[in-house]
Amino acid sequence: MHHSCAILDDDSAVCWGDNEYGQIGDDTTTDRLTPTAISFPGGIGVATISAGRVHSCAVVMNGSTYCWGAHHLGQLGNGLGVDSDIPMYVNLSTGGQYYHASLGERDLDDDGILSIFDDTPYPPPICPMGQYVVGYECIEASPGNYTPTSGMSEQFPCPAGTYQPEYGQASCYDAPLGYYVPSNSSISAMTCLAGTFQNQTGQTSCIDSPPGNYTNTDAASEPTMCGVGLYQPLSGQTSCLASDAGNFVESEGQTEQTACEVGTYQPGIGRTNCFSAEKGHYVSQEAATDQTACEAGSYADESGLTACKMADPGHYVGSMAAVTQTACAPGEYQPQSSQTSCLTTEAGHQNPDIGSTDMIPCEAGYYQHETGRTYCLAADPGSYIPAPAASAQIECPAGTYSQESASTSCIDADAGFHIPESGSTDQIECVAGTYSSDAGSTVCASADPGYYVLSKQATGQIACDAGSYQPESEATGCLQAIPGHYVESSASDSQVSCLAGTYQAEAGKTSCITAPPGTYAAEESSTTVENCGPGTYQPDSGQSSCLEAEVGHIVDSHGATEQIACEAGTYQPLTAQTECETASPGSYAASPGSAEATPCSPGTYQPMFGADSCRLASKDHFVELEGAISQTPCPSGESQMNEGQPSCIVDVDNSLPIEMIAIGGVVVLALAGFMLTRGKSEPEPVPQRRRRPPKGARRKRKRPESARKEEEDQNKWGRPTEDSGGEEE
Repeated sequence: MHHSCAILDDDSAVCWGDNEYGQIGDDTTTDRLTPTAISFPGGIGVATISAGRVHSCAVVMNGSTYCWGAHHLGQLGNGLGVDSDIPMYVNLSTGGQYYHASLGERDLDDDGILSIFDDTPYPPPICPMGQYVVGYECIEASPGNYTPTSGMSEQFPCPAGTYQPEYGQASCYDAPLGYYVPSNSSISAMTCLAGTFQNQTGQTSCIDSPPGNYTNTDAASEPTMCGVGLYQPLSGQTSCLASDAGNFVESEGQTEQTACEVGTYQPGIGRTNCFSAEKGHYVSQEAATDQTACEAGSYADESGLTACKMADPGHYVGSMAAVTQTACAPGEYQPQSSQTSCLTTEAGHQNPDIGSTDMIPCEAGYYQHETGRTYCLAADPGSYIPAPAASAQIECPAGTYSQESASTSCIDADAGFHIPESGSTDQIECVAGTYSSDAGSTVCASADPGYYVLSKQATGQIACDAGSYQPESEATGCLQAIPGHYVESSASDSQVSCLAGTYQAEAGKTSCITAPPGTYAAEESSTTVENCGPGTYQPDSGQSSCLEAEVGHIVDSHGATEQIACEAGTYQPLTAQTECETASPGSYAASPGSAEATPCSPGTYQPMFGADSCRLASKDHFVELEGAISQTPCPSGESQMNEGQPSCIVDVDNSLPIEMIAIGGVVVLALAGFMLTRGKSEPEPVPQRRRRPPKGARRKRKRPESARKEEEDQNKWGRPTEDSGGEEE
């Protein structure tokens, strides 16, 4: 046992502890840690109390027994089979005889009240049914109460479900059909309101009309089922609902309406069935209130469809609510479903049959330039169609041709032919002077300058050979290089003039001839060379001019390859000369190639022509000035021990007789006079250096005019000898 109970001195009772099954009796199942008051009907006091393991029982002051708590073993004795968390009255009557708990010697009058607490501890009078004793007086049971047996010391309240409107009654009336009594001690039954009913007597409540039913009056003993077309999903209702549009109720007593299935519809309310969608219409969802016309592009060829059938590819539906589809006509097609019209066959395609789902492309070689056609056209000769679905034929481009219809390609013009225009049905041969090296040429190429084409249908041009050329295009031959010109390589478009210094005497040559040494070619395009003239020479080949003989040199013949240096004793101060000048007396030309004669310096002299050196003045002689042609003896009284002196030295010895000095002076004067009267002496011939003249030429040396006259004078007057030193003895 896990709870406890006690009676207080005011006859009230308290309990505390475990309250899992309501054994505390305070109308809860909450455990109580402190004493908790227990209520009994009418506030009657408790005579004795006892606590079981999970239930409690008490005898109150009038001998009635109450129990509460667990009832799983029937320990509450109320026949209900359920636990109770408040004191429940225990009916101890059997066989129609009422009994109360006996308190033994503690209740002398056996009225259930301990004698020590009983105002009438001795047995009172026995009251008949419908009355009860109070003290020693019988009192009628009040309305809502009853005393079922005689000898009652208390009246009992009519339990819920029963009532009693009168006094002094031994029983209560069960609530009739359509009524109820919700509480104890009721003096009348209450009417079940519309929406509820009660089909049994003695009930404490009314029953709500169940779904699918209704009660539209008070005090109903049975609900009424909803009729067809009506329904009621709720309980306790006073009427039924008409089925909504798009729904139906086909039988009575329905708790819900049924949605029209897809493919059906119902525009009205309170209906028992749905209509099937007509042809040309459909119903795609449940609970439809109307059918929907098939859109253009779809159709319904049977009733009750949930969706319209899409027009098949190759077909169309042009209006709403159609019951069939229409096949596309020839020249039309439709690749998609659900279409409202067919597509016109495009150019480049054909559709010969009805119901086409796609265009048929024209094959390669065929075309169709119009739309909506059932056939294709073959390409004309001179045209082609390379791929399917062509909307036009293509003219063969220039350089190609076709000779047949329905061609898928064109033929390239052969090498040696050309096709200048598009749309050609044949090729044209290249004429002489032109060619085509590649297939598919639109023009024949003219032979380039430097080339020629000899015949027609040529596939290439021919290069002019070296030595020939062609300045024009479209030539059928080449020209030979003329004299004075050459063509070095093949394929030349011009001849080349021989450069100055070269020449060419013949035609058709590949090079020019270099002018040999001793000759020159002064201008371009020379056909021959010129020999260098006297006074000029040319040591190199390939020259356009000759070189003038330098000073100190001469050239005395034609075609000279070199100049000749003037020999010692001669000179030449000018260029381009043919002969050398002879050195005059008093001068000399010391080396070959001299450009001028050198005067003899003081102390020297030269009496001869063509000398290559001067003579030294002899002992006891002197030469005072340059360019002297003779030496002078030292005057009397002077002498000179050395050669080549410009003066004499006075003797220190004065013993020389005056007569001798005078004689010497006379001799000198005489010698001078002789020279003045005789003129110049002729110089000794100088050996000449000879050079071999060119082949076939003779060289003759010409003496200067002045030298010739001097020689004549000397021959006239006599030629001095070497030993005379230019003096006449």
